[in-house]
Amino acid sequence: MGSALRETLEGSENIDIKDRNDIRNAVCHGDILVNLAAISGIQACDNTPDTAISTNVYGAYHVARQPFKRRLMASSCAPPIHLYGRTKNAMETLCGGLSDAVMMRFANIYGPGSENKTSCVAKWCQSALNEGKIVVHGDGLQKRDFIYIDDVVSAIHILAESKVTGVIPVCTGHQTRIIEVARTISQLTGARITYSGQYGGGDSTEQSPWALNNLGWTYSVDIHENIRKTLDYFHEKAA
Repeated sequence: MGSALRETLEGSENIDIKDRNDIRNAVCHGDILVNLAAISGIQACDNTPDTAISTNVYGAYHVARQPFKRRLMASSCAPPIHLYGRTKNAMETLCGGLSDAVMMRFANIYGPGSENKTSCVAKWCQSALNEGKIVVHGDGLQKRDFIYIDDVVSAIHILAESKVTGVIPVCTGHQTRIIEVARTISQLTGARITYSGQYGGGDSTEQSPWALNNLGWTYSVDIHENIRKTLDYFHEKAA
């Protein structure tokens, strides 16, 4: 997500939120903080719990306390029933009292640049192209709110220029069964769909994008075309 956002910004710089020198330099040269640093995903947090807590909670809170004029913090719609969701919930609690802080509660982001994500769209696009198969956990009837990366970037720009604060869902408000995504990828690639028999989780938390809609934001509704563009990205990257 960070690389997609940087392509639309002038004068931006990356910082390590655990590096105090990086933070001091950023405060001297920037007015708006967009914190996208995180140990993302349930499995990654479970595998490295200490790093997840130091990055998602303490690192985020430390950088947010610096005197930026506006603070946009990446959060998640993941419920606090596992470590990843709990770290994001803790970050929201700590940063929620800071002036001009926005907790961007992201839905399930997909699109170009997601090769390091462990979400189903990124995994299935790569396995469909590389192995000719898509492995679905559970029965595929679980519902997720999928949002394309370009729509996320446009939402961040709008929030950065607005005066809203607090928790803002960055989502479509539309729930899609994951089997529909798997079938779309299968139709576009010819990959076969198989079922692992493993637990695939429940439905994601439903959110509404009304706060962003009130700021003039809209999202691209053609998930079939956006998945095709995501597949094109992975195909070109592998070439």
